[in-house]
Amino acid sequence: MKSVRKSARGPRSGPKTAKRKPNRAGMRNATLYEKALALADSSKPEWGEVFRLLSRAQEAGDPRAAYALATWRLHGKEPYVKRDVKEAVRLLKIAADDGVPEALYDLAVCYQNGEGVRENDRKAFDLYLRAALKGEVDSVVEVARCLKYGRGVERNLLASRAFLDHAADMSAGTPVIRVGYPQ
Repeated sequence: MKSVRKSARGPRSGPKTAKRKPNRAGMRNATLYEKALALADSSKPEWGEVFRLLSRAQEAGDPRAAYALATWRLHGKEPYVKRDVKEAVRLLKIAADDGVPEALYDLAVCYQNGEGVRENDRKAFDLYLRAALKGEVDSVVEVARCLKYGRGVERNLLASRAFLDHAADMSAGTPVIRVGYPQ
């Protein structure tokens, strides 16, 4: 079973999440999200304050904050946040609708595993593809996997190989596992 990532310096975040700029209404409240990240990265983070800042940023329309809070809900961050998959999926959908690549990936994993939503391989593939087109390398690998095995899409080995090759190019030296393909 594939697992989702963790973010906002609460379970897991990557540099792509931290650098992505908010759009529309979230632009004027970007400092709330940035303050939350800075506090989370400090030597002694005050997680309650991080959660409060992320909540305010999300309410103000910052999709990055919605993604960060979604990861906290998916995995739980006791005692600040209890695991709540339904709420996590709601927040992932908000961030995914705004094109946050990591949210697209994590929402795809939820659909693939039937976690918080009804299992739907077609929806998972579509979300992986959207994230892949935004440069999310794990999603490129997942698109290749779906194409190879016909999960949510018609089986296409040639396209699968092309996506795996692209993932290898994107990963800049990090090995990409190519099960069932000649190396």
